[in-house]
Amino acid sequence: MKTAAQYLTCATIALASCAASAAEPARSIGNVADPDSIGGGGRNIMRTAEGALVSSFTGSSQGKTQLYFSSSNDGGKTWYTVKPIDVGRSSDVLYPSIDSNFVGAYLGYVDESDGRRTGRVLYSRNPLAKDKQFVASEALTPALAGIEGSFIAASRTGWGNKPNRVPNTVAYGWSDRAKGDLYVGVSPDGVSFPKAAVAYSSPHVKSAPAVTVHGDYVFLTFLTDDPALSPGDLNGSVKGKLYPAWIESRDQGRSWSKPVPMFGRSVKDFPKLSAAQARADGLTVKGSVYAAGGSGGWLTQNLVWMTTTGGEEIIFSMNSMSPVAATEALESASIEDPQNLIGVVSFRKMKPGSEWTHVPANLDLFSSPEGRNQLDRRLSPFGIRLADASGRGGQHQYSALVDTPIRATTYVERGSDDPASDISIVVVSSVDTGKSFDHFVKFDEPALRSLGLPDLGDEVRIDVSQCLFEDRDGQVYVDVLVHDVGRSNDIRYLKLPLGVNAQPLRAKEQRALAAAATAAAAPR
Repeated sequence: MKTAAQYLTCATIALASCAASAAEPARSIGNVADPDSIGGGGRNIMRTAEGALVSSFTGSSQGKTQLYFSSSNDGGKTWYTVKPIDVGRSSDVLYPSIDSNFVGAYLGYVDESDGRRTGRVLYSRNPLAKDKQFVASEALTPALAGIEGSFIAASRTGWGNKPNRVPNTVAYGWSDRAKGDLYVGVSPDGVSFPKAAVAYSSPHVKSAPAVTVHGDYVFLTFLTDDPALSPGDLNGSVKGKLYPAWIESRDQGRSWSKPVPMFGRSVKDFPKLSAAQARADGLTVKGSVYAAGGSGGWLTQNLVWMTTTGGEEIIFSMNSMSPVAATEALESASIEDPQNLIGVVSFRKMKPGSEWTHVPANLDLFSSPEGRNQLDRRLSPFGIRLADASGRGGQHQYSALVDTPIRATTYVERGSDDPASDISIVVVSSVDTGKSFDHFVKFDEPALRSLGLPDLGDEVRIDVSQCLFEDRDGQVYVDVLVHDVGRSNDIRYLKLPLGVNAQPLRAKEQRALAAAATAAAAPR
């Protein structure tokens, strides 16, 4: 494993007021939301191959929880939300998720009736048409009380400017919390949907499978409290802490590898980053932490992405991890709080035997008795907590821009003084394919208020498209859904700027490709 320390750099800070001036006002896409409308599994918003936006969520209607679909053909300015989708059953719909490719749009969900749940898929060939048509699959899992979560991912036969001849496979997954079974199915053509089978089973499984797919290749992560998949040298017990593990299949899910911990069995296998601590006596201690204290319970969608140079397939995985002090001089009590979370991006080539690289997608960290950062604006304060009152993670989510090295993570920060207020949405971006995340844009309460979002509560949920968007001037944006649970039934859409321009980066890569081609063609 490569260490991430070599990739850490000083961060570029974008002021929230400046960032908000480049953003567009929030748009409503549906005023029927229930507490679990978004964020219960895979992604709820996607950019299609044509650049349009599609979204799925659940809402309360006629005494039931029903499935909704919304789309936009003009970059999110106007949204067309259909009536509840007829899934062909008189039942409640839970855990919606969505993905799309050149064949159509795919919605994964859980159907609940009389206390029994099944995992199912909805498919539409014409998701952007005025008269949308959806076809519901049969039950793809057994009817069990514990079926939960919903992840769905689709292969694409093209990738930006590059041809891609992989089949239009679609992977979908759920879990049975009673037994710890991970159910995964793979559609070979994006039109037919075989039943899901158990890819892995353990009483230590604590999440649904976050699946991604590329042709015949299927990759998934899950959260576990299995001591055999946790760091064995962590000071104190790992009992009750959750760690990500992964398995993979290279034959459309017919066979699977054994589970492997995402980071390793030693604390030193986890990413390390700088920290500073201001003590009550006025002294400031500098040191470092490992992101080895367990997951915040949030599992985001993985993805397979092609590099712009060479066209190699790269697997990306995003995790939220709490810190462990690596320096004895640091007071661990204020640092090793499970509500302090570090976003970590992990990536490796899809080739068998490839090593993972783990990169913190946070800035350096700072802790002070007041919970505020007074020393260095490049530091992200430990006083800011990312987990909400229920322990939910900071909702770190990963996105990328096709044909460029631009990557981004988006997450929620909550104030330590009053966690029910002082809510911010943060975007940390990379311009070197994720080797370093060094551009930081924070949309604090005044900035969000200027975009039409009132003060957000402690139970706010966000969901982010995996595909970033580039406008005609090269400016890059991330698509975000926001639901202020408990305060509003409205789900709103935001297009937030990263403060990064893709045009010079793309031109630089084109020059490098041209130089490489010239060198390869030169007589030897």
